[in-house]
Amino acid sequence: MRRLAGGVTLSRPNQKTNESQAENAVFSTAGEVFPDGTVIELVASGRENANGVALLSWDGKKAQVAPEIEHQGRRYRPVPIHESIRRAVPMPGSASGYGSTPQLLKETADVFERYLGQPTAESTLAAGFCGTSWISDRMMRPPTLLVTAQGMDPGQGMDLVVRTFRILGCVSRRSLLLANVSRSTIRDLPMYLWPTLLVNQPDLSPRILALWHASNYDGIFIPGDRGSVSHVASAKVLHLAFEPPGDPWCDSALRLVLSPPQYRLPPLGAVELAEIADRFQSRWLRFRLENVLGVIESQQTPSGLNLPACIEQELEFANAVGPLIERHRQDTLAKLARDVSRVIVQVIWVPSHKEQKISVGEITKLANTCLRERGETLEYSSEEIGWKLRDLGFYRPRNGSGKYLKFSRDTRARVHKLAQTFQLDLQAVSGCPDCTRPDVIVPKEVM
Repeated sequence: MRRLAGGVTLSRPNQKTNESQAENAVFSTAGEVFPDGTVIELVASGRENANGVALLSWDGKKAQVAPEIEHQGRRYRPVPIHESIRRAVPMPGSASGYGSTPQLLKETADVFERYLGQPTAESTLAAGFCGTSWISDRMMRPPTLLVTAQGMDPGQGMDLVVRTFRILGCVSRRSLLLANVSRSTIRDLPMYLWPTLLVNQPDLSPRILALWHASNYDGIFIPGDRGSVSHVASAKVLHLAFEPPGDPWCDSALRLVLSPPQYRLPPLGAVELAEIADRFQSRWLRFRLENVLGVIESQQTPSGLNLPACIEQELEFANAVGPLIERHRQDTLAKLARDVSRVIVQVIWVPSHKEQKISVGEITKLANTCLRERGETLEYSSEEIGWKLRDLGFYRPRNGSGKYLKFSRDTRARVHKLAQTFQLDLQAVSGCPDCTRPDVIVPKEVM
């Protein structure tokens, strides 16, 4: 034994004492997945202790619910959960059989179709996201679903989005419906639960969107207070009123576009929501228990999304959702190809390397021609293109012929930076210093 400054005493470790302490230790947990196939999961409990939660242990064949679980000489108890969080986060009370995966997926999609009045494809997409949320903690990049409402006035659109979020909350794993989220409050979220965050905040700032995109990888942390760090990767659903400029997700997120309901929607109150949760929570939990060990991070759907195609033992899930995801990918790429901001950067790419300036009128003509070739029927005016240039950070002085874009050193650097941000596949120009800079190398992904 030796004494250090400050009265701290170090002694030689006693192996028997340490082993005894390990055997007697109790570990707080929100869930565990062990290599031998054992899974521990938080479930709802009618008991007053532990804030109404218990632990479910799955050995690969049967489930057992208890206030405390022992596995490999260690004892586990539910992690302490604030009462408000426990009330807000739905949890199943048990795990029950679900039939086949396609059957469970279809029944879930039917609920979205019935209560939202949306087409089958959109309803299946929402159901697929819900299923993915149950194994998202095993994925390198948990899925993100971006929800927008089109063809409705703002009030009707918000009502339909909230209705969508309520159903998502009943079916997804550990869902938490949020609003008024800021950069500072992100660190206070109960991420130890690996919740599915449903953020009904259509005015989310581009900085928060970029933060969530960059940090949505397992093992990546964001700085916290007093030298701490926070883990914020999880399945997320975000309500976007419009596509943000420089959308950081590009085609790395699912997009659910809600259209006006096809018929008068049935009531969706507390009784209906409780019935939906009771019907699906325990069944999707069983899906998790049977498949969570089969998640393979290196496999992805054709779209590059880390979705249930990586579930080794449940390929029928991938077969059911895969074609829909691929169609979504193609639709997204087509939409990106017709995005006017991206098109502007593409049409000024060559002139920025060869010319001293270009008029806004000429940019308008080039952009409209490019958009028509890609199937766009909308034609932009020079004034509208000028506004888009302003939003992209370009200064447009005026001469006798009208406004123009001068290709100064800063403007050329801005063109290259936007090409990188939009992930445009553009030909590097020999001799251009910006084309050879490592921080502006343009990946070949999106045209």
